[in-house]
Amino acid sequence: MLLPKKPLLLLLLAALLASPFIVKSQTYIGLRGGYSMSTIFFSPTQYQKTLFGGGIDLGFVLKTYQNKYVGFQGEINIIQRGYRTPYRDWENYKRVNTYLEVPVFFQLQLPIKQLDIFANAGCYGAFLLSAQEGYNTTGEFVMTNYKFNSLYDKRFDFGLAGGAGLAYEFSFGVIQAEYRVNYGLADLFKSSWEGMPNHSRAFVQSVNVSYLFPVDKLKRKNKKPKEVIPVVTNEVETDS
Repeated sequence: MLLPKKPLLLLLLAALLASPFIVKSQTYIGLRGGYSMSTIFFSPTQYQKTLFGGGIDLGFVLKTYQNKYVGFQGEINIIQRGYRTPYRDWENYKRVNTYLEVPVFFQLQLPIKQLDIFANAGCYGAFLLSAQEGYNTTGEFVMTNYKFNSLYDKRFDFGLAGGAGLAYEFSFGVIQAEYRVNYGLADLFKSSWEGMPNHSRAFVQSVNVSYLFPVDKLKRKNKKPKEVIPVVTNEVETDS
């Protein structure tokens, strides 16, 4: 049974429009490192200073693309971030928190030959592993371990995350650079406890660089070429 002309033309047109998006799926794994600038937004508002380079910002990256323009990126990071705030007339207080952080991004990219311009939009969840605090009474911060109090300290954090960057594919893998912003939706302190702020939410800016290796190359290396077994034939000469 033949299809009518109009539906057939529509199918052909849809195939032509979809053809640029249909590419072989690509998956990358790699490592990232970054430099962060962080603070806490308190309500009621408190004067504070940005904490530059809180410390460690390292992680493992998994990135996958099912077509040419749309993909996903997930990470498992160890990141240190916190805040600084004035204390008395001549001192500053600093707190540095160490988090296990898991961000997940929906990623759009614009490929230009080997260069990709991309934008990330997603969310993150984090668990506070440890913290340090200190004052710069002597001119330098003297940091000690922060003692958590279950009555007003909160260890879980989550929020929105997004960024933009560039990725360039070399023969040995992909180098990716990104500017990122995290905006927390959870509070660092429980507002129900007397004396605690109504809100204490994290705000983090970071610049990070990642090295990504295409998993497809590993698959190709693991594929062994098939052995070709020569066929031996025994010819028996006969006398005519």
